[in-house]
Amino acid sequence: MDRNFRAALNGFNRTDVVAYIEECAINHEKALRQLRDENARLRADLEALQARQEAAQETAPEPVEAQEAPQAEEPEVPTQPEPEPEVVPIVPPASSSAEELAAYRRAEAVERAARNRAAALCRQVNAIMDSTSRQLEGSRGDVDTVMSDLNICLRQLNDTFAQLRIIFDDAVQALTTVEPMKPDDEA
Repeated sequence: MDRNFRAALNGFNRTDVVAYIEECAINHEKALRQLRDENARLRADLEALQARQEAAQETAPEPVEAQEAPQAEEPEVPTQPEPEPEVVPIVPPASSSAEELAAYRRAEAVERAARNRAAALCRQVNAIMDSTSRQLEGSRGDVDTVMSDLNICLRQLNDTFAQLRIIFDDAVQALTTVEPMKPDDEA
């Protein structure tokens, strides 16, 4: 999310940065909420599949060995060992079916995607904050120089006003000592 911020005296315009961070946070919350909803839906699907599997196991017929009537033995078909499933943090029960395993993997993928998105958003916000800090540090010297110049000018202005006050006070003093001319002295 590249965005151009308005410039301000000490770097970027604060309201632009705050609005951007709030927008990113809202987008992150929306994405996180969607992922949590999908995660909840997948977990509900998983629970339904587990319940269906348990019901199927309860209604399954008894094994052939438990029956009293002898039956002809079927030749054993050699089975190949199944490849080991991918290691996932959420360990499904040993009796899980392929659908349950797929649901676990989907849920894990959703959680992983949410973590990756959150980490990317965090990196973007940190990059913006670092850039802003660097610009603020870079402009701090300029601001200090301008403030120093302004202080010098202010002192000069105060000195000039003090000199003007002295001049006006002297002028007022001189004017009060002048006597007006009397009308009889004119002739």
